[in-house]
Amino acid sequence: RRHGGWSANQLHGGTAHPDIAASDEFAAFVGFGPGGSIVLGGQTYLGAAQGFAGMVIRLKSEGALDGAWDADGIAIIDRSTGDDRLFSLALDATGVVGAGVTEGAINGDGWITRFASDGSLDDNFANAGHYVKDLGGNDVYRAIVRRSGEWLAVATAVVGNDVGAVWVTRLSATGALISETEVPLPWPAFAHAAALDAEGRLLILLSRFVAVNDWDLAVARVVLP
Repeated sequence: RRHGGWSANQLHGGTAHPDIAASDEFAAFVGFGPGGSIVLGGQTYLGAAQGFAGMVIRLKSEGALDGAWDADGIAIIDRSTGDDRLFSLALDATGVVGAGVTEGAINGDGWITRFASDGSLDDNFANAGHYVKDLGGNDVYRAIVRRSGEWLAVATAVVGNDVGAVWVTRLSATGALISETEVPLPWPAFAHAAALDAEGRLLILLSRFVAVNDWDLAVARVVLP
């Protein structure tokens, strides 16, 4: 294993491990970008003053950092002095990235960030590259998927110590709000991931609250216009 690249024999489990900061980094996503590039997403700890920041890394197919992505292969999402955590990414056909993230540890706002193909913020998306939503508590966008020119983002809203509701935000390709819909669940739940089925319905992976120290796995299927 070598820093920033694959081992010589890729056929036998080569690895790459770009190191962003001297402290903790946590993975959340892996996918393929243009030209066989590899896109990674997660969180990195920048120190006590800045807390956690989201990170989007692009590697060349051989595992080296791609300097065509934000100059050094690493784009950082650091919108506040609190914790800016990235939980999910989605890629469109042109290699532009949409990210589902949350800002702050208490009463944070869910937000979605879009990058241009060179790793810079896409100023043509929403408000200077960011769509921000406050659902009334600590609002966490946990999953985002691409559907026919739209972005579908799944959020969990938590108010105080209570588990809140699960919401689906529909954005246009340019980040304009199409709709905001609460998923009618029979119990409180946290959303974790999402995917589209062959008919375009949204599947949401959940942890549903049963009792204190008792959470069950669940899947909800949502039909959207």
